[in-house]
Amino acid sequence: MFSITIKLMKKSARMLIPAGIAILIGTAFIAATFLFSNSMDDSLRRQRTAQLGEANYIATMKTNSNGAVSENGSADRTTVADFNLDRIRATKGVKGARVDTSVSVSISAAGKRSNGYAVGTSTDRKLLPVRIVSGDQPVDNNEVALPKSVAKQLGVGVGDKVDVAPISNGSALSGTAVRDVRVVGLTSDPFGVYSFYGGASVLSENVVAAVYGVDDFDHMQAYMLLLDIDEADAAAAQRTVDEVSGLLPKSYGVESRRSVEAEAVRDLSSNNTSFPTIFLLSFGVLALFVAALVIANTFQVLVAQRRRTLALLRTIGAKKGQLYTSVLMEAGLLGLIASVLGVGFGVGLIALVTNTGVMEMMGMQARLILSWQAFVVPIAFGLIMTVLASLGSARSATSVTPLEALRPIELTDTSRAGKVRATIGVLTIIAGLALAGVAVWQLSGMLNGLDTMAGDNYSSVLLMSIGGAALVFLGLVLTATFWLPVLMRLLCPWGLSHTLMDRAVSSAVGEGIAVSVSLAPEEGADDPEHPSILPEISGGETAAGAALYLWGAGFAAVAVWQGTGYFCLCRRLRADGHRPEPELAGLYVRASAGARRPPELLQSAAIPVPLVVGLLRPRILLPERELSPEQWEGVLTHELVHWRRHDLWIKWLAVLARAV
Repeated sequence: MFSITIKLMKKSARMLIPAGIAILIGTAFIAATFLFSNSMDDSLRRQRTAQLGEANYIATMKTNSNGAVSENGSADRTTVADFNLDRIRATKGVKGARVDTSVSVSISAAGKRSNGYAVGTSTDRKLLPVRIVSGDQPVDNNEVALPKSVAKQLGVGVGDKVDVAPISNGSALSGTAVRDVRVVGLTSDPFGVYSFYGGASVLSENVVAAVYGVDDFDHMQAYMLLLDIDEADAAAAQRTVDEVSGLLPKSYGVESRRSVEAEAVRDLSSNNTSFPTIFLLSFGVLALFVAALVIANTFQVLVAQRRRTLALLRTIGAKKGQLYTSVLMEAGLLGLIASVLGVGFGVGLIALVTNTGVMEMMGMQARLILSWQAFVVPIAFGLIMTVLASLGSARSATSVTPLEALRPIELTDTSRAGKVRATIGVLTIIAGLALAGVAVWQLSGMLNGLDTMAGDNYSSVLLMSIGGAALVFLGLVLTATFWLPVLMRLLCPWGLSHTLMDRAVSSAVGEGIAVSVSLAPEEGADDPEHPSILPEISGGETAAGAALYLWGAGFAAVAVWQGTGYFCLCRRLRADGHRPEPELAGLYVRASAGARRPPELLQSAAIPVPLVVGLLRPRILLPERELSPEQWEGVLTHELVHWRRHDLWIKWLAVLARAV
């Protein structure tokens, strides 16, 4: 039976292509969503942990289950000397160790000045949070590696000398500056850890101590120790970790980088970064559900076309179960092939996006991260949906009798199936309208100052409205057999509607017949006495396909228009933006105190009001206006609230909902 099924598939390959394309699109969407989520999570995780350099273990203050500092722990009293650096570096298995120290600095040369951020140096480049792209990292006293942008601003290069001084509230302090510090290298900040400051300088230990205001580097306050431990032998690495833990201050403990990254992923999930993934997956699932309609219609036509062939198979001894299995086998092969091609297309699409620098233009260092979910889930889902969609057709194949091989095929009346389809479609539309209505009611109440569910669960209410719109669309597709032909007649009373639909649609809509059958000669035979079954596609299938393509074209056009406009706006604003004055920068530092990696602050003459831009790399843009410090502080606090609440993500979800 398998060989017969393959031959039937080859003969009907052209009819199977549309169903295969529908499956391919749905599975490609799901695979691409998983891969995009992997790339985004990887990029955000690397950005969140980039300050650790390439350290594989980190010593930090111990915290309890609630995230609070453990009892008797106080980072304010911990200094570099408390970490016993010399003994830790001498421990077997420790390849490198660096205490994380940092300070705000003002670097000047030839009358030019740049305020920024600086970190302490390390003998091991791998433990630095920035990359040395030219020259070397500071090793001796009075050395500095500058960010490329700062070096360009000051007009200096490797071998030149600069002055380094501390800053407080945007103005330089006198008396603790270090003169004639030699530039030994240039740095880059590939993951944007210090993007707010335009990158980070790397200072010698004596310069860091002098700028910080202590006599010796060992007296500086320190909060974290970065370790590079040999992991060739897991047991030996654990012994090294235990030995290092015994040399740390009492309130400190060692954890692996993997656990730190896992905690960062949990933080990202709690901040709703997984919400876009769920949202995009819902569209992939919806696409496969719509594909199921195309698959069901295709196999209904195929079974009707092969009715005489199936009857002949019954005549020579084929059982009902074999015919049932043959249809399901054909659907399974179609689903498997189309799903595999869809996954390949999705992988290729994300690989193209990550390797062509498109994501870098959006401020995200992305790379292709493969996972088993990106392969197994879409293939399994596409295969299952295809088989389920063909169950009705397989059941119809079992109703064929051997006598049908000897007589003409009668029209199959499926008025009952049409009623069921119409009922399901109407109920789906009602459910979608109800969900959308509740969402609109909740949102309108929130806008009018009432205490509604949207106040605390805005994302859930927005998802409710999107789900309602999707259900309405699905219901319209299911019922398109009944309303779309009538609509086309009203809009096109001549020409297109009559020439394309009249003969097939009139019987389908008026008499409830889903497939009309005509008798025609077999392919390659001119004898009219040997007819074969050549079905005409009903108006319902044409209507559903037209509705699907119209919606898809409209959604794609609106989404591309909105996305392109926003991308161009962000590029223009980034090009016009510049760093704020030191006084305003100091206000922003105070307003964002306690925030982990706050957005970069820029000013631009191209905008009339403050705003937050950038989904993956947010920036706060301020207009060039004369305001008092109190007014600027209020503006900054307001924009930081938008950033903390992820309002930009919610706004884009609303844009996508409108596109739907």
